[in-house]
Amino acid sequence: MKKETSYKDAPADIIEAIETGRVVVDLIPGPNQLVRKKKPITIRIDDDILDWLKTLGKGYQTRINAILRSYMQTHQK
Repeated sequence: MKKETSYKDAPADIIEAIETGRVVVDLIPGPNQLVRKKKPITIRIDDDILDWLKTLGKGYQTRINAILRSYMQTHQK
């Protein structure tokens, strides 16, 4: 019996990469993303927002950073 896979909704090139074991270079973070310096801070966030971010799984602080980075990039001139 063939094992059911959960990635069949993925784009064709990703499916092909998974099935053949090919590395998808576009998904590998660039050097700048790997060595960004982080600064520890204390921030107050509304309960409902933090609860929602945590329901999305591990990495809620990384998601907060990504949300702020996206906002920053959108509003830079």
